[in-house]
Amino acid sequence: LINVDTAADKTFALVFETGAILTGNDQVIYEQGGATNGLNIFISDGSGTPHLYANIWEGGNTGSFDQLDLGAVIVSTAYTLIVEFDTTSGEIRGSVNGIAVTAQTSNNVGASIPGHTGAVGIGQVSQDSRTYNNTSLSGDGLYFNGKIAEIANWNEIFTGAELTDIQTQVDNITTNTTN
Repeated sequence: LINVDTAADKTFALVFETGAILTGNDQVIYEQGGATNGLNIFISDGSGTPHLYANIWEGGNTGSFDQLDLGAVIVSTAYTLIVEFDTTSGEIRGSVNGIAVTAQTSNNVGASIPGHTGAVGIGQVSQDSRTYNNTSLSGDGLYFNGKIAEIANWNEIFTGAELTDIQTQVDNITTNTTN
């Protein structure tokens, strides 16, 4: 299930195109969970330059929070993204347009990813979430100013060959949606 059961692992594949504006407000592409437990993928210019991030958190304001910087993004550009929350290695890993990003050791990806009752938000925060540097948000908002072509979510980690197949599939989506 997307968010109500504890999951051993999570893998996401996304295909999206950024909009004409990337500064001023964070923009959430995908999020699930709420103020206490959750994970998300979003764009923020909190570091001074718009970057793509993946977050996971557990335990609210007094719990733990981990953030993977997936690199800078530019306006009106298509991206493919694969993000893994791997409980075996205790890492958050990602690749952008098929290029791996340095993994982040996580305090939150331990024996399992906790369940939660918060709603799923696609292209926005739905209810509560956390963004750049663990900023807590309450209510809906932080709308994505771009196009989302595909979001896939699995409760497992894939082998290298399987990830290559997924990357090929998302590359085909990008090619077909940007022509």
